[in-house]
Amino acid sequence: MSAAQTPGMHRVVVVGNGIAGQTACDSLRTAGFDGELTVVGDEPVPAYSRPALSKALLTDGGSHELAAPAHGATELLGVAAVGLGVAARTVRLDDGRDLPFDGLVIATGTRARRLGQDALVLRTLDDALLLRDRLAARPSVAVVGAGPLGMEVASAAVQAGCEVTVVADTAPMRPQFGGYLSEVFTT
Repeated sequence: MSAAQTPGMHRVVVVGNGIAGQTACDSLRTAGFDGELTVVGDEPVPAYSRPALSKALLTDGGSHELAAPAHGATELLGVAAVGLGVAARTVRLDDGRDLPFDGLVIATGTRARRLGQDALVLRTLDDALLLRDRLAARPSVAVVGAGPLGMEVASAAVQAGCEVTVVADTAPMRPQFGGYLSEVFTT
């Protein structure tokens, strides 16, 4: 799948600099794509492991870093994709540039729902560092959601010495573990 072997496929833009975006770049290179590859990431830091944010980083400052990528893509960090020109085959960046593409991968994930200005979400490295700093003061914490992420945050808050309340519409981890095991968490 070299750029020369794939007519019209010379520039691929990957929007999203997380694990999915990095995997897409690696997969393209492994498949033989040797054209221009550009990754757009709105955070100013290289890709990192988001799952580690709710685990080691919150409790002991453990590593969240990924190995350096080998795909050789141009990385545009600290710039967000804000528009898509389908007919023009361009991605509009928040700095006003239009980035042309022949192929496009959108690997941005989702955005967390914000419940108010005082509520924290855990999606980015900055979110995790802020949450870790706030947990150090041992406040009372309410965690909304009893899935894996919510339970990891609740666990980290308990480890930090916080009083924790988990708010959810079902028993913790019920979709993941089923009724019986999820009830173990609440008894």
